[in-house]
Amino acid sequence: MKGIHYGHEQPGKELHFRTLVNMRDQLPDTVVKCGWMLGVEFPKKGPIKDVTMLWIYGPELEEHGEVVCDKSTCRKTGPDGIATLVFKPKNEVPPYGVGGEYNVGGGIVANAFYLSRHRNVLGWVNQIITPKTATFWYQINFHLQPYELEFDSEIKLMNSLDNAGHLYHVKTKVPLVFGGPNIGFKGQAPLEYVKFDWIGPQPVPCTMC
Repeated sequence: MKGIHYGHEQPGKELHFRTLVNMRDQLPDTVVKCGWMLGVEFPKKGPIKDVTMLWIYGPELEEHGEVVCDKSTCRKTGPDGIATLVFKPKNEVPPYGVGGEYNVGGGIVANAFYLSRHRNVLGWVNQIITPKTATFWYQINFHLQPYELEFDSEIKLMNSLDNAGHLYHVKTKVPLVFGGPNIGFKGQAPLEYVKFDWIGPQPVPCTMC
């Protein structure tokens, strides 16, 4: 499993998922050179270039950074038979490392369309039923941001003469921004409130008795 953390002052470490498509068997030269006569091409032993790759991953990966999959280096294998998908994690905002630490994990599947690369029309079925795949696992660590201050309370506004008034339910969520070590966190948000029914009047305590 590959693990990384969001970036701080510097960008976070990138994840490189590499897969190799390689012909392991050495076929006779006549098969390699003359296979096209049967409508099929057979590769030589070694890395296979220009194999179309299908990368499968969940949406949570792009929620935490940028997925880079270029046509020449990721969607197809290069001359070395390797295709590479790159993930660049997000950066945290200062103050770095503050807040609860969380992580998300998942998997990436690289599927190589190895038969259709060699004009094997019937191979489309086989490469789906018996795919050549590589599976990678990852974990992304980060501190929960941005920060919020949540206020939820009840306030009574009473008339001191007869102890009558209103009851308010007050709440708000204030997004906080770090303004520097001398300022700390700051933020503003509208105050939401619900006014309940009139309260009272209530009996006034007798202070002369």
